[in-house]
This record gives sequence, structure tokens and C-alpha cells, in this order.
Amino acid sequence: MLVADRLHKVVGDGALAVTAVDEVSLQVERGELIAIVGPSGSGKSTLLAMLGALSTPTDGTVRIDGVDLSDLDERGRSELRSRRLGFVLQRPALVPFLTVSENVVLAGQIAGRPKSMASERADQLLTALGLEDRSGHRPAALSGGELQRVALARALLNDPVIVLADEPTANLDAQQGRAVVALLAEHTRGQGRAGVLVTHDESVAAVADRTLRLIDGRLADS
Repeated sequence: MLVADRLHKVVGDGALAVTAVDEVSLQVERGELIAIVGPSGSGKSTLLAMLGALSTPTDGTVRIDGVDLSDLDERGRSELRSRRLGFVLQRPALVPFLTVSENVVLAGQIAGRPKSMASERADQLLTALGLEDRSGHRPAALSGGELQRVALARALLNDPVIVLADEPTANLDAQQGRAVVALLAEHTRGQGRAGVLVTHDESVAAVADRTLRLIDGRLADS
């Protein structure tokens, strides 16, 4: 589902250039959730951005479900992100003046789904995630755990082939964090998606099928 081959990313120019990711190769199978762990500044988020077509590598390739990202122009990358990828970030970044349901439906509308279909799918996901009674609330009325569950529903709305999560538990307590990661794992494995979870928390990584360690931009083991 996801193949990265010798990914390399240099940030900055000249004497200020820094290698953020150095010759990283990995693959994720359908139904598999992998965790990428490492200290702050190890290149985890930079790697995830390249895997999610948010950043272009200096060198190396990424293939998503057989599609080589280097073959796509910016419009093609944008369409792939909205229709085939799902993102769960450290901060949910919900639209504050929209309700929970409207925030989730918005992801479908951006991807070109009819609003009625997006609304039906949003209702299904919010019910599955235990948020049906919060669908009419605005984000300010929700707890941190509820906000991350909304973000997960939004990420899953378009039935993505790959779900990418960047430190999704960083602002949650231990119980809320475990619940969000368990839901992420359940929806990745149960629907035959591939999932990549970036975290510095070993207890969060333990939920994954495999753990890769990134140190100074390089994989230490696999």
C-alpha cells in the first residue's frame, strides 16, 4: 500500500543546509499499522509529510497504492491527499464556527463527494466513535479526546487507503490517548487500510504491528 525508497530530505541552503531525513526506506502492507518513534527533532514529522504528499523529497520516491508521487503534478497530489489519504494531526484544527458534523462533512465536500453522501458517512463514523450526541456541538464544547475522535472521523470520511497520524495523542491524557490510538488501529486494520503513526511515546507505539526507530533522520532498526 505504501512504499518509500531511499527518501532523503535536505532543509535549508548552503552552510545552513540540514539533512532532516537520510536514506529512509520502508513499506506498509494493507491492514498494517506501523509506528515511527524517535526523539524530538529526529525527522519524524518531515518523513510523514513526504509519505503524505505534503512535502517533496530531495531524493527518493514514494508510491501509494501503486502510484508514484513523482509522476503527479501539484493538482494530482492535492487530489490524492483529499481522496486517498487521511490525516490525524497533533492538533485537530477543526473549523471553530462549524459543528462537529459539519467539520467531518467538509472533508467529503473538498474531495468532491455529494453532500448527502458525505453527511450519511459522517453520521455513521460519529456513531461508531461514540460521538453521535455531540454532532451538533461546536469544537469549543468538546474535550481533547472528543476532538481527536472527530479528527479521526474526518480522516476516515473518504475511505482513504492510508491513514497518517502525527503525534495524535500529544495533547491528551494517558487514557484518552490509548482510546484514540486503539480506534485508529481498529479502523486501519478492520477496513484493510494501511496506517502510519508518528509518536515519541513507547506505550502508544506498542499498539502498532511494527515499530521503526528514527534517530537523526535515519532508521536505527526495523
